Amino acid sequence: MSNKYILYVNSQCPFCDKAVKLLKEKDKNFGVLDLKTRPAVLNELKEIYEWTTVPMIFKRTDDKTIKFIGGYSDLAERLEGH
Repeated sequence: MSNKYILYVNSQCPFCDKAVKLLKEKDKNFGVLDLKTRPAVLNELKEIYEWTTVPMIFKRTDDKTIKFIGGYSDLAERLEGH
Protein backbone atom coordinates (compact mmCIF):
# COMPACT_ATOMS: atom_id res chain seq x y z
CA MET A 1 0.00 0.00 0.00
CA SER A 2 1.41 3.38 -0.92
CA ASN A 3 1.66 6.20 1.57
CA LYS A 4 -1.50 8.25 1.90
CA TYR A 5 0.42 11.20 3.37
CA ILE A 6 3.87 12.44 2.40
CA LEU A 7 5.76 14.73 4.77
CA TYR A 8 8.77 16.79 3.76
CA VAL A 9 10.51 17.66 7.02
CA ASN A 10 13.64 18.92 8.72
CA SER A 11 14.84 16.48 11.37
CA GLN A 12 15.17 19.26 13.97
CA CYS A 13 11.71 20.76 13.48
CA PRO A 14 9.24 20.46 16.40
CA PHE A 15 6.20 20.91 14.15
CA CYS A 16 7.50 18.12 11.91
CA ASP A 17 7.69 15.87 14.98
CA LYS A 18 4.15 16.87 15.95
CA ALA A 19 2.87 16.03 12.45
CA VAL A 20 4.48 12.58 12.57
CA LYS A 21 3.05 11.98 16.05
CA LEU A 22 -0.44 13.05 14.96
CA LEU A 23 -0.41 10.76 11.93
CA LYS A 24 0.72 7.85 14.11
CA GLU A 25 -2.02 8.59 16.67
CA LYS A 26 -4.62 8.67 13.88
CA ASP A 27 -3.18 5.42 12.44
CA LYS A 28 -2.56 7.01 9.03
CA ASN A 29 -0.23 5.57 6.42
CA PHE A 30 2.57 8.07 5.70
CA GLY A 31 6.12 8.53 4.52
CA VAL A 32 8.72 11.05 5.68
CA LEU A 33 11.45 12.68 3.61
CA ASP A 34 14.06 14.69 5.52
CA LEU A 35 15.10 17.77 3.55
CA LYS A 36 17.84 18.88 5.91
CA THR A 37 20.50 17.47 3.60
CA ARG A 38 18.60 18.35 0.41
CA PRO A 39 18.39 22.16 0.33
CA ALA A 40 17.85 22.24 -3.45
CA VAL A 41 14.71 20.10 -3.12
CA LEU A 42 13.47 22.27 -0.25
CA ASN A 43 14.04 25.44 -2.27
CA GLU A 44 12.22 23.98 -5.27
CA LEU A 45 9.21 22.98 -3.14
CA LYS A 46 9.14 26.42 -1.52
CA GLU A 47 9.03 28.06 -4.93
CA ILE A 48 6.42 25.75 -6.43
CA TYR A 49 4.01 25.84 -3.48
CA GLU A 50 4.86 29.32 -2.18
CA TRP A 51 5.37 27.79 1.26
CA THR A 52 8.40 28.73 3.33
CA THR A 53 8.26 26.41 6.33
CA VAL A 54 8.38 22.71 7.13
CA PRO A 55 6.67 20.40 7.42
CA MET A 56 5.24 20.46 3.92
CA ILE A 57 2.47 17.89 3.94
CA PHE A 58 0.87 16.25 0.92
CA LYS A 59 -1.99 13.77 0.61
CA ARG A 60 -2.44 11.15 -2.09
CA THR A 61 -6.11 10.96 -3.07
CA ASP A 62 -7.99 7.86 -4.19
CA ASP A 63 -7.43 8.78 -7.85
CA LYS A 64 -3.64 8.97 -7.12
CA THR A 65 -3.54 12.77 -7.34
CA ILE A 66 -1.15 14.34 -4.85
CA LYS A 67 -2.51 17.45 -3.14
CA PHE A 68 -0.61 19.92 -1.01
CA ILE A 69 -2.26 20.24 2.42
CA GLY A 70 0.05 22.76 4.10
CA GLY A 71 1.82 22.51 7.43
CA TYR A 72 1.14 20.97 10.83
CA SER A 73 -1.80 23.26 11.70
CA ASP A 74 -3.49 22.45 8.39
CA LEU A 75 -3.01 18.73 8.99
CA ALA A 76 -4.35 18.96 12.55
CA GLU A 77 -7.40 20.90 11.36
CA ARG A 78 -8.06 18.31 8.68
CA LEU A 79 -7.67 15.30 10.98
CA GLU A 80 -9.13 16.69 14.19
CA GLY A 81 -11.68 19.12 12.82
CA HIS A 82 -10.39 22.17 14.73
